[in-house]
Amino acid sequence: QYNYDLNSIKFIQIPKRKLIGINFFFTIYKLNKIIPQNSIFYTRSYNLARRLIKSKFLHHKKIILESHKKDGYYKEEQLKTKTNYTRLRQDYEKNNISKTKLQRIYSQVNMVLFTSKNSQKIVKKDLCLKNSDFIWYPIDSKHDFINKSKHIVYVGSLHSSKLIDLLLDALMDVQNINLDIYGGTTDDHNRLIQKAMKKNVARQINCHKFVPYSQLHNILKDYKFGVAMVEGIKVVDYLECGVIPIIPRIATYTDIFDEDTVIYYQPDNPKDLALKLKQANQFTVSIDKLKSIREFYSIVNFGKRLSHTISSI
Repeated sequence: QYNYDLNSIKFIQIPKRKLIGINFFFTIYKLNKIIPQNSIFYTRSYNLARRLIKSKFLHHKKIILESHKKDGYYKEEQLKTKTNYTRLRQDYEKNNISKTKLQRIYSQVNMVLFTSKNSQKIVKKDLCLKNSDFIWYPIDSKHDFINKSKHIVYVGSLHSSKLIDLLLDALMDVQNINLDIYGGTTDDHNRLIQKAMKKNVARQINCHKFVPYSQLHNILKDYKFGVAMVEGIKVVDYLECGVIPIIPRIATYTDIFDEDTVIYYQPDNPKDLALKLKQANQFTVSIDKLKSIREFYSIVNFGKRLSHTISSI
């Protein structure tokens, strides 16, 4: 679905039931017989990392965990002050793995790769963590930042945890802004439109039917700005397609973007988001710097940094 040739990659399909409970140990025992001795387990799953730690006496392999936690231990950034969206943030954290368990995992794997510099800093301070590094999402630049025929787009999940309510509340303050939305199911669209109708902004949103990811870039390339309410890979999609991000001023983003490379708004502040949506064309964004960011985090450079990291453990 991502339009990449993966023919050189060997995939081993393992049923989910064989990766839980006592079955996991039998699976690891069998897997260890068919993979090279110098193999490394690389995972984004905290539960899988924990199981690999417990079964290390069987596989004797090094384990790398890629952590997407914010502020070290959370699904999303933790704001210092309460807002109208605090409950939505708290609901999203309910099923999060506990801080104690995360600290144990961080301490017992061979390397932790954080996608947030702030998270790396916090955990290193808490645990005196020695083997850690920072990586961000690899960028595959596809389109330039010129010749834009459309204005603002939102791409991604329409789940309440993505603070869609914040976006609708912002639209209430900018009646002349229309927004195209790609993502979610037909049911999600219906729920969104019902919410938008209650806020009297339904005419300002245009929900598009499902678009395969492989086709999304050809659509995004026409937009000048892309909005996000929380941290997510949608910002990478924007960058790849030459779309200028309108994003909250949170540590995960300020570690990546300077003031003149994106349009920042205050987190969970619908009035400030509304202002930035309204005045987006008035901001001076350094396209050269944005291109430099794309190059620094390119797939090629990502591969080089990851290879260097793996060879260092």
